[in-house]
Amino acid sequence: RNFCRRAGFVVRKEVVCVEGRQKRMDLVIYSLEGDIWIDVSVVDQLARSHIKNPKACKHREQEKHSKWDRFASNRGVKFVPFVLNLAGGLGDEALEFLNTLANQALSSDPFTIPNQKRWKDVYKEIVLQRLSAVLAHGIKISAD
Repeated sequence: RNFCRRAGFVVRKEVVCVEGRQKRMDLVIYSLEGDIWIDVSVVDQLARSHIKNPKACKHREQEKHSKWDRFASNRGVKFVPFVLNLAGGLGDEALEFLNTLANQALSSDPFTIPNQKRWKDVYKEIVLQRLSAVLAHGIKISAD
């Protein structure tokens, strides 16, 4: 959420998106181009259910789409499953959103950036490092 805000998005967390149910979206981004629902999911690629599936992130993305797509479609919003694994790997749609986030951050930066591709690459790397640190902290807490 913090990276979305710093990039210039208006964002809220834990938003009830389906009336009469407790279904919540982790992040809802409000944008002139259209709202985006983001459901974050962490996959343990070493779990018994995923150990034989090298595409565990892709599988989880599909599961999330089957759960949320019809609700998002009814509301006219874009749904993005932000799936990552415990080793810090990202699903395809999470990587795509990371590009969207970097583009938004670049466009809201008050300074002229001469090498925009390099700036976005560094920005994405910083986000990935932060996500990895948060995951490592969560793993340590759960192991204690």
